[in-house]
Amino acid sequence: MARPVNPTVPRAAKADGWRRLMDLLGSLLILAVWLSLWAWVAVGVAAPLGRIGAGAPGPAASASLRARGA
Repeated sequence: MARPVNPTVPRAAKADGWRRLMDLLGSLLILAVWLSLWAWVAVGVAAPLGRIGAGAPGPAASASLRARGA
């Protein structure tokens, strides 16, 4: 007894390939967004926080202010 021919089998295989490609692209998009958010945190938040003490006047400046009577 011969099996009936199913015309949807090649389409199912083709659709499965496109589905895998779309899953891969979606995962890459999620990864890119996640990395860009962390890069924004690193550049926009953590870097300025690391420079807070760099521009502050040191003990020499405060001593000169006290000497002037300010």
